[in-house]
Amino acid sequence: MNKNGRIKFVSDRPGHDIRYSINSEKLRKLGWKPQYTFDDALKSTVEWYINNKEWWNKLIERNNNILSEEPWKLKWN
Repeated sequence: MNKNGRIKFVSDRPGHDIRYSINSEKLRKLGWKPQYTFDDALKSTVEWYINNKEWWNKLIERNNNILSEEPWKLKWN
């Protein structure tokens, strides 16, 4: 998002797939099943980031490029 909170469209990253898809049918036939629903896992992930701001904030402090809108265009050392 830009400074005004509006969406800013950027170029697609190289190698970006149009969609990601997994077919777990064969695994399920072998008895596998997901441990969490998608919604529960997403909620848990968001809660982790909210509750562990100190951990991921260190990444930003070390390298502000991590928040770049187009990090694939930057030169990383």
